[in-house]
This record gives sequence, C-alpha cells and structure tokens, in this order.
Amino acid sequence: MKKAIEDVEEFHRVYGVPDLNYPQIPSKERILLRAEIIIEEVVRELLPAMGCEYRLDEDRGWDDVQIKRKFNHKRAMEGRSANNWDDAEPDLVEIADALADSIYVLLGTALEFGMGDIFPRIWNEVHRSNMSKLDNEGKPVMREDGKILKGPNFSPPDIENLLEYGMTQPQIDHARSLLDQGKLKITMKHLGDNKIKVNFFEKKDDEKTDKNDVGQKPV
Repeated sequence: MKKAIEDVEEFHRVYGVPDLNYPQIPSKERILLRAEIIIEEVVRELLPAMGCEYRLDEDRGWDDVQIKRKFNHKRAMEGRSANNWDDAEPDLVEIADALADSIYVLLGTALEFGMGDIFPRIWNEVHRSNMSKLDNEGKPVMREDGKILKGPNFSPPDIENLLEYGMTQPQIDHARSLLDQGKLKITMKHLGDNKIKVNFFEKKDDEKTDKNDVGQKPV
C-alpha cells in the first residue's frame, strides 16, 4: 500500500496534479474531473475487459451490470441461427491493465482529498471492520449470489476519528490513559512541504520509548 501511494505521489508531483496536505474537500472542478476519470477507468475500461457492461435507465430509475453482448456478423451473414449475439469474453490482459489503472486513479483521488498520509491507516481500519462480519460461530454470512453480508458482531470502521486525529477511538482512549499516567511520549518530524508527522509512543519506566506506535497524525 505504501509503495503504491508513493508511486502515485510521484506521478502527481511530476505532472503537477494536486496532492493536498491534510484531509479536505477540493474544488468542485477537481471533484468532477476525478469522478469522470473514475467512470472512464472502471465503467468504460474495467467492466468491458471483464465482459460486462453498466446500464442506466434514468427514466425508469434503475441501473444494472450485465454480461456484455456482441453481435456475431459472420453467423448473421450465414443465416445459420436466429441468435446472432454472443456473450463477450473476458480478457485477462485488459483486466490486469484496467485494474492497475483503476487503483492508480482511486489512490490519486485519495491524494486530491488530502488522505495520502493517513490512507494506509484507513485501509487497515476498513480491513478490521470487514473481518468483523462473521457470525457468532465465526462463519461468513452470505447472500444467495455470494455477496458477503454483515454479521451480528459487525463493527463499522472509525473513519471520522482517523481523519480528524489520525487514530481510531480505542487508540485515542489508550493515548489519553497513557497521558493521565504520565506515560505518553510525543515526537514530531518535519516532512517538508508544510507537513509535520506527530508520533505518540508509550513511555517505559526507564524512559525508553516502546516500539509500538500508539498513533500518528499527519498535519
């Protein structure tokens, strides 16, 4: 995750694409551009590579993803069948390329919303939340089509505190407890480009810092 973000940061730096310093909403013009690029890479590139297509009927108020159909001109000319349409075949090379492009664009969107430094922690928190979807017996809860559903012990991701403080609520509570005990050590590191990395450590009795990072907040 870190290497991928660094690669996209390099792209933004070389090509002059915005990379905001902290979580914030960019201009409407940038939001519209990012939305168009996401649609281009995911809807117009990735889905067709998978042999699928996205259909939208605004008048009827529905949208759906279906297997893409292609017209078989040869069979139509020969008149051998009343059905002259075939299912589109997925293309692994095109899928791999479209997947990488889609992830590239989505990580770039995270940078434009100022989430580059904190995004690995957001990823970890979403993963933790997803792993809490099991039922009481530790088994997946699935819909008939195979989609994973939320179980009774599901714990939603604490994104709000991550964006605001760089830590989840349990980490904040732990840091406050260490602060009350006089065991919280804070270090600051200047990263350049008006960025400061603040780290919170648990102080040991001998004044040495623990290797376990209690939390960090990019400013």
